[in-house]
Amino acid sequence: MPKDNAGYPYSAAPAVTPHVGIHSKLVGIMGELERIPKRGRNLYHKYDYATESDVADAIRPLLVKYKISHTFSVKSSSTAPHGDGVITTVEILVTLTDCDSGEFVSTLAPGTGYDSLDKGLYKAMTGALKYHALKTFVLSTGDDPE
Repeated sequence: MPKDNAGYPYSAAPAVTPHVGIHSKLVGIMGELERIPKRGRNLYHKYDYATESDVADAIRPLLVKYKISHTFSVKSSSTAPHGDGVITTVEILVTLTDCDSGEFVSTLAPGTGYDSLDKGLYKAMTGALKYHALKTFVLSTGDDPE
């Protein structure tokens, strides 16, 4: 047991270790991410956009590095006819879990997709996941969509 200057024994205070949980790890990921380049091109409407795969490719290795798992489930979906196609609207629940501590953060993310065949649901889920990632990690694509 350690002794003070007068020779009396004392218990040393336990070392304080900073809490490293889900939010600290998410901030670490934010610190390593940069602007997502616009590599997609909508030829019909003539604009560039960041693709879902570019967003996922930037974030996935950092989720692995910081040991954060990513899961989602569709909480609700609906369809409505529109012109020659169908608009599909979804609400997904995205959960980010710290694999070390078990802490998690769950967020609802909306998405909408239009398709004349059977891809509306997938487009809606892709949009929801892409924008959830962009907004969760405060990522820029270089402009404001509004």
